[in-house]
Amino acid sequence: MTVEQAKAFGVFLRHRREALGLNRSQLARLIDTRDSTINRLEAGAISAPRPDKLTRIADYLHLDLADVFAMVGYAVPRQLPACLPYLRAKYPTLPQAAIEEMESDFKEVAARHGVGGAGPGRVSVQPGHPPGPRSSNCRGLVKEGAK
Repeated sequence: MTVEQAKAFGVFLRHRREALGLNRSQLARLIDTRDSTINRLEAGAISAPRPDKLTRIADYLHLDLADVFAMVGYAVPRQLPACLPYLRAKYPTLPQAAIEEMESDFKEVAARHGVGGAGPGRVSVQPGHPPGPRSSNCRGLVKEGAK
């Protein structure tokens, strides 16, 4: 993960943690790690976070693990990430305006074809933005048996 991606991921984690009313120490205790690890993740100082820590973070912050792994550039077998995290990972140099344009266009196409969100209790991963309700994602667009 690039420095910019690590920082964007850190901002996202901080927004999500704060939205759930947790401080850094509380999250660290929940996922069985040191406060300094959370501080470094949120500061973008860890470019290759350990998958086991990411898994615990995703669980406690109610995030889709495939989305989290896609954000940090880890392969996720048998499950596709939501479109926006995938596009952000694939095209990390796109400006925010381009990301917002893609999101708007995707939502329009998805709505036109009756594709909705991927389930309750999860949020879309959008670095630098506070979490919100899950937007439409790529999973619903893949035909059965397609890879």
